[in-house]
Amino acid sequence: MGANRRIRIHFLSHFRNHYRLGHFVHHHHHHLDRLLEHIRRMAHIHQLDHIRNQSLSHTLTHHFNRNLNHTQTHHFVHRHLRHRHHLLEHSLHKARILQLDHTQSQILNHTQIHHFRLHHHLLHHHHLR
Repeated sequence: MGANRRIRIHFLSHFRNHYRLGHFVHHHHHHLDRLLEHIRRMAHIHQLDHIRNQSLSHTLTHHFNRNLNHTQTHHFVHRHLRHRHHLLEHSLHKARILQLDHTQSQILNHTQIHHFRLHHHLLHHHHLR
């Protein structure tokens, strides 16, 4: 099993254990870009501001694109995702470094929002242990 596939499966398993992502996991787990689109939809549903939405998505993109190994991904998920303020702080820092385009986060697929409703605890990452 390749490193990228292990990363995706490990990351998605945390969400699958706590939220109703059966359809998403079954049909789209092999597309990382679909996962990032899904996260953007989640952020929009929960009315996060555009900067937080953008920084969350790009932080995840940054970590996955570096082809992190299993241990590093495990560290990221457990140390950062359960502390939202820490994740946002970290991602805003990354956004400044990479000079990200703030308008990217506004490109959302509104037509499929109702297909991907998550429990409100996704915003409180202490459940991801």
